Amino acid sequence: MALFQGNIFPKTLGYQTQIYVSLPNDGHRYCKQGPTRTLILLHGVSDNASGWIRYGLADEMAEKYNVAIVMPEGLKSFWLDMKYGGQYTQYLTKELPWLMGEMFRIPTDREHLMIAGLSMGGYGALHAAMTDPLRYCAAGAFSAVTDIRDFFSHAKELGNTSDCGANFDNEIKAITGGEVSVEKKEELFSLVENPALQNEKPYIYMACGTEDELVYRQNVKFYGFLQEIGREAAFESWSGVHDWVFWRKALDRFLEHTMGVPEKDDVFGGIPPFELK
Repeated sequence: MALFQGNIFPKTLGYQTQIYVSLPNDGHRYCKQGPTRTLILLHGVSDNASGWIRYGLADEMAEKYNVAIVMPEGLKSFWLDMKYGGQYTQYLTKELPWLMGEMFRIPTDREHLMIAGLSMGGYGALHAAMTDPLRYCAAGAFSAVTDIRDFFSHAKELGNTSDCGANFDNEIKAITGGEVSVEKKEELFSLVENPALQNEKPYIYMACGTEDELVYRQNVKFYGFLQEIGREAAFESWSGVHDWVFWRKALDRFLEHTMGVPEKDDVFGGIPPFELK
């Protein structure tokens, strides 16, 4: 496993932004064998690009599943094209995949590119995949905000009672342009009926802890809606709250669903172990 940390200057953002990239194919003998896929992995509202490296076992998952993991910086944008800020939807769906393919020569075609995230990042992953279904083959949402309108309407309360921060309601206004409201193109319930999704349907995996008071009801409601309209998706829930213990397991489960469980021969099939002579 090789880990890179640095800064890039995407034109869609217009400023230097941090990025971490975990690459599995450096000859480590514990890497899963076979073709590499690429996963864009998004952080939550109170984290930054380092979150999945510091707390989320991203390096371990890169080795275990032979997946290149790209972890960008999203600030508190909800990974949307902000009215007063960066164009994060454009960044995720267009510029970032191109940049990573050019810089690291990792696969970013639709067949090999996935996106996932936690909480705010889970919403961002679903939003990006539904906005541009030709970009990703799969999207993973862990403890995701699935009703963005409802979530934003409680911005002031969340700023006082959660890790969102005391200025959260004003930060949301930078996204929306003023009032705490959203357009239809930002609501998952509307996006899922995007005509472009009729032909190209990225695989959707959702997971949420049953004790997650912040978003569990939202996830159940959104998954029920997907079932109601006949949209295939996987939803798993188990005992857990809105924390890294849950998100680490959810990432592992998402990669199992999309890439399969590594066999012993896969995991130990890399370069032979070093032998003293």
